[in-house]
Amino acid sequence: MRRIVCSVPWNAPRAADALDLAVRLGDGAEIIWDDDHDAYPTFLRALELQRDEDAWHFQDDAVLTSRWHEKAAWELQTHRGAIVQGFSRRKDDLTKGSRWMRGSGFNYGVCWFLPGIYAPELLAWAKEWQRPDGVRGWVDQMVADWMSVWCLRYWLVVPSLAQHKEGPSMIDPRRARSRQSRTFVA
Repeated sequence: MRRIVCSVPWNAPRAADALDLAVRLGDGAEIIWDDDHDAYPTFLRALELQRDEDAWHFQDDAVLTSRWHEKAAWELQTHRGAIVQGFSRRKDDLTKGSRWMRGSGFNYGVCWFLPGIYAPELLAWAKEWQRPDGVRGWVDQMVADWMSVWCLRYWLVVPSLAQHKEGPSMIDPRRARSRQSRTFVA
């Protein structure tokens, strides 16, 4: 199973975070460097690397929960073949816990699992998907659109398997610096 981290080499702290995350994820974790200052083509390269293998996808600002490997393995074992979202900051997480979600609500690519059976199809879709002009990023919106068209749902893990490190967004500096999960347990 692949573990793929997308990162920005022009931001030294984020690049260092990516290297640290790859070490924590263990042997075989791979980093895709954003050479275009645009998360979208970087994510396409991550899907090309994934091919038809199962993979966890991470952003470089993900902070893993303790015993991440065991918790992630348990989620995959109990939700075989499912797309799994390992990060959430939804208000109702505290009252609803883990649950199935409609694909149209997919958000945040901080930490999520894509079964290999879907990866080639998602890559083909992503190459044709039209994002709004002048917009950088939008990976999660593209994934949500793809899941919605194919009537897919995903398993949302609560508490989150990863935290979103506080800091400025590399995609949109107007976004809040604090975009943390309400349920993350270190």
